[in-house]
Amino acid sequence: MNTATKPLNPPPLNEYEAQVYKYLNTLLPNDTINVADIVKEENNEKFIEIVKKYMRYHVDINSSPYMNGLSFSNDYTKIRKQWD
Repeated sequence: MNTATKPLNPPPLNEYEAQVYKYLNTLLPNDTINVADIVKEENNEKFIEIVKKYMRYHVDINSSPYMNGLSFSNDYTKIRKQWD
């Protein structure tokens, strides 16, 4: 199956997860997100786990680019869209 016909993200479990996926799908190459700027502190861990799930989904469906071009900083405080 061609990855172009597959959904852009895994099926969301709730509205918050759906909003995160929608946001991630709008990122352009070289965009960098400072997680603390967009996520409430109490949601930080949840947000990071959702992003990891999104990235794993793109590995599992063999999409190109790898992990949809996303990467975390070593301390998980930033996310970067490296390529499209």
